[in-house]
Amino acid sequence: MGLIRANPSFVLPFAVCVLIWPSFSHAQSPSPQTKVIIDAVKFDEGAHLSAEVLGNEITALQHREFAEDSGKWVGRLEAAALHALPDAESHPDYSIQGARADWQPISRDSTGLHVSVTIGFVETPGSLYRDRLTSIRFVDEVDPTRSTLFPTGEMRELIPFRDGELVSNEKIGTGLDALKQLYSSKGYIDAAVTPLLSEDDAHKTFSLVIQLNEGRQYRVGTVEVVGLDASQEDTLKAKLKSGDTFNDDFLEDFYRDNRISRGPQNVRFTRHSSEGVVDISFDFRSLPKPQSQN
Repeated sequence: MGLIRANPSFVLPFAVCVLIWPSFSHAQSPSPQTKVIIDAVKFDEGAHLSAEVLGNEITALQHREFAEDSGKWVGRLEAAALHALPDAESHPDYSIQGARADWQPISRDSTGLHVSVTIGFVETPGSLYRDRLTSIRFVDEVDPTRSTLFPTGEMRELIPFRDGELVSNEKIGTGLDALKQLYSSKGYIDAAVTPLLSEDDAHKTFSLVIQLNEGRQYRVGTVEVVGLDASQEDTLKAKLKSGDTFNDDFLEDFYRDNRISRGPQNVRFTRHSSEGVVDISFDFRSLPKPQSQN
């Protein structure tokens, strides 16, 4: 029996069909990338962050979507958790070194894989608590048993951070300046405020005691003004009448409203402490004239 030879005109089309078919099928039926959807967020019990910070974390992470790619989405979730922290909380000097996420599946539907995640923050051992403030007290430096001029609650509002937050030298300084301004507004222009940080070794926290040396109250003596126009001078002297309690708030308002930079070169206070009187001398001749605003 002789060999049967294939007709080339039939073999070639069949071969082309076989080679092209897999490519055609792949192009028409791509495999979709499954989503991971964060339905619930909670935190490890050891997360020592304020309720406000944790609430912001939940807002930032809940309902976020990630591509389900062999677990790599967990790393992106941990990066997102760190990114949502305020700068002070996430800075390495303040103990937060990283985040870790554990997850549990809830359900899978046409929208993707729905999960619940638990976030934990990696902290430097022993340093987180040491940077936190537990309380602020105000005491009279001369006589700690004596009540201060202003109520504790009013003074506490001037220190711009809450108990439990990270200690901030900048915020403490802002609060001390505000306290001195409060006393100056009632004539206590020599009032001194001294912050004392006390460490609680047992709990590894800090408390702040602010000592107040109120001094005496001053009244306005003589007022001299040089270098202002008549209208500005009248305004200044009308609020600084001889015998009135000195009010430094008015001076701050006057400088701001007239766009003048306050400094020791344009105002001088001469105290007569035995009488509780302060003479005030203004000299604005060396100051540049303010530019008119368009």
